[in-house]
Amino acid sequence: MYRKHKLINIILFLFVFISLLTSCGNQDDFMKQEIKKSLEELERLPDYMANIIGVNLLNGKTPTEHGVVYIDDKNDTLNILFNCMMERELNYILKIFINYAEAQFIIDKELYNKYEFTADEEDSIVIPFTLHDEIDLSYSNIITIAIFVDDDLIERSVCLDFELAKTGNDRIIENVQREKGEYEFVNLLFQGIMLNEDFDFSEKGEVFFPPEEIAVKANEKITLAFRAGNYSDTDDVLFLLLVGWEQVEINEKQYEYVSNKEGYISCGTIKFYAPSTPGRYEVLSFISADPFQLRTANNFFTNETSRRFTLVVTD
Repeated sequence: MYRKHKLINIILFLFVFISLLTSCGNQDDFMKQEIKKSLEELERLPDYMANIIGVNLLNGKTPTEHGVVYIDDKNDTLNILFNCMMERELNYILKIFINYAEAQFIIDKELYNKYEFTADEEDSIVIPFTLHDEIDLSYSNIITIAIFVDDDLIERSVCLDFELAKTGNDRIIENVQREKGEYEFVNLLFQGIMLNEDFDFSEKGEVFFPPEEIAVKANEKITLAFRAGNYSDTDDVLFLLLVGWEQVEINEKQYEYVSNKEGYISCGTIKFYAPSTPGRYEVLSFISADPFQLRTANNFFTNETSRRFTLVVTD
């Protein structure tokens, strides 16, 4: 099965390139050591590695191993280490999710639910932030760090599920009954998540990209087809939807939580509402292959994203 992308572990080390280092705060000795380790990994990359972005999450005190980040308190400062190996200066959008719900966070005393920044080619940035949302640290929480290129011509993203655990606590996930959608399984050589207007779920052996643009009216109820899953070693997958870089409900839920079957794709439809304000909105989804699971070496991999398209909303 092709779930375990061999380049992922390499990409996870693309966090920092010391030259042109930009930081929202002073770096202590620990962070400098992490930068040094990342640079050493970067220097070992083959020449063909280009046009990629990488991210890591650190508490500023102890290394992050297999995606597990320990904190003492909800107000602890966390650090995103972002590295790009793109060919030119680009704009980026940072989104943070707690247990797959869009979160608010604080950077330089300002409150955000999305943070926009610019990075030059081979640039690296350290972004310290604190969480604004309340979280229950008696359990481990899944914190998703997602960074997207905000450019019409370049579609790149990096999206990772980390585990946020309280120092000294046992690592457990809260046992909550979650509503699971049951959909048709189709034998298809595809893995990940795709949204489009192809409602023919027969085993035709093809998965089509969505159109570049879909025109709708303000507040119109939209229906799209989805194909999701086909991962190994997991029973369930989860995907959520962003419209204009904001999380929206799909099928009147925060996310869609569906069964997974290796060798097969889960197929169905999602419904959501267009924004009330006319304009152009980027639409994409990301999928977690191991939602609500403790992070380990076996499941700490990048989340795949759907092909992006533009929703053109008119009066």
